[in-house]
Amino acid sequence: MSNLIEIKPKSIHTATVIFLHGLMDTGKEWEPQMENIRSMGGLDHIKIVLPTAPTIPISLNFGNTGTAWFNVISFNPGAQEDKIGLEKSMKLVESLIEEEINNGIPVERIILSGFSQGGAMTLFTGYQSKHKVAALVSLSGFSPSLSLPSKIRTENKEIPCTMFQGTDDRVINFKWGELTHKSLIKVGVKNSQFILIPDLGHTSNEFELKQIHDIFEKYLPNI
Repeated sequence: MSNLIEIKPKSIHTATVIFLHGLMDTGKEWEPQMENIRSMGGLDHIKIVLPTAPTIPISLNFGNTGTAWFNVISFNPGAQEDKIGLEKSMKLVESLIEEEINNGIPVERIILSGFSQGGAMTLFTGYQSKHKVAALVSLSGFSPSLSLPSKIRTENKEIPCTMFQGTDDRVINFKWGELTHKSLIKVGVKNSQFILIPDLGHTSNEFELKQIHDIFEKYLPNI
């Protein structure tokens, strides 16, 4: 995959985090935040993979092209879905998971995570994939498809999932994230947690990054 950033482990590689960026962004832009998380300690055995989405026409951007995991008409629940784009990106993300497995990393030692549209792809892929990963982490994310709850694989309902959302997010209203969380619980997802962060906009902060660090350390401990 082109434009793929990898933050190499500092010790023996025994676990991997795949992080998906948001709309009109790149994996490279999230490298400093991931380095910050790793600098908090205890994660030297983890490789962090930061892919960049394909460049496609984006309806929300008046049809101009940009990096996106799927086309976006509007950031509102029930907006027209780019089913083809979602399926294509799910296959792409699954190929990244499979590459790690082929390199000797057990699927239960892989975390899938992402911000905004990347958080949406994290949920869309993580709950439907044949690969039951260690955990899902969504920052300012949402369900990109109203049909997602009905498509969740039974075994994946056990995957720990943490969704973070800021109360001041003007791009993805926190109520959409909360609605997504409730829709997951309603269909039997057992380990979904929704964390609302006061005064946080459509970005990340040190509190959130520390919480993410703790999740990585909990579900991908050094062995």
